[in-house]
Amino acid sequence: MRKGIYITIPKTAQTSLMSVFDSSELKKSILTINTNGKKGLFGKNHNPSRIPTFNFSISTAQWMKNKLGKKVWNNAFKFGFVRNPWDRYVSNWKWLTRKDPSGRGWNFRGFKSPEGTVSFEEFVEEISIAYEFNDPGYQHDRWHICNQIEHIIDNNNKIMLDHVARFENFEKELSNIFSILNIKQPKIPHLNYRGYHNGNDFTPSPHYSTYYNDKLINIVGERCEPDIKAFNYAFERV
Repeated sequence: MRKGIYITIPKTAQTSLMSVFDSSELKKSILTINTNGKKGLFGKNHNPSRIPTFNFSISTAQWMKNKLGKKVWNNAFKFGFVRNPWDRYVSNWKWLTRKDPSGRGWNFRGFKSPEGTVSFEEFVEEISIAYEFNDPGYQHDRWHICNQIEHIIDNNNKIMLDHVARFENFEKELSNIFSILNIKQPKIPHLNYRGYHNGNDFTPSPHYSTYYNDKLINIVGERCEPDIKAFNYAFERV
């Protein structure tokens, strides 16, 4: 049976998917960053600042290929999910500016607006500094906000996946992936939404376009241009 390799990209349902792919039923069929057990491919010292992919010196896909080896990589079905950049920005806003029970929230990380009350416009303005960090080591906000294509390219900027699935067609894409891998499709839970860690139920949000004005559309469009061009996304109005 052909194995699958799942490449994670922040804010594309990665936590929900990993919770299933790393289950005892599927972990032998779909390889993830946790493939080798609790420590996973990270090894004994799971310290993001010591892992090249978190230092932005190598993509997640290239790093996993190096770890798994060419034979495993070449024989597997490699896939990952991408999301409309304007929609993903809204999701990042809700996640990165939430009140963090751990105490390592928006203000702890050096931003000025009170966490839990940061407007979308304030988020777009303040998160700009995440693109300017050049110091080595894990950069939490840059990791979440950087362009999705950065996670799935090789050293020559070529996409390494067999299939780039669309978050917008989540159920259909999953059905197709499980069919290719000849696996019965399990139920995927919805995790890590805003309020999840406080025990709140999921509340559907308005369409992402309602958070934007022309200025914000252009700012996010410029920052996410690599994704927009690579995956042929456009800003949609409702």
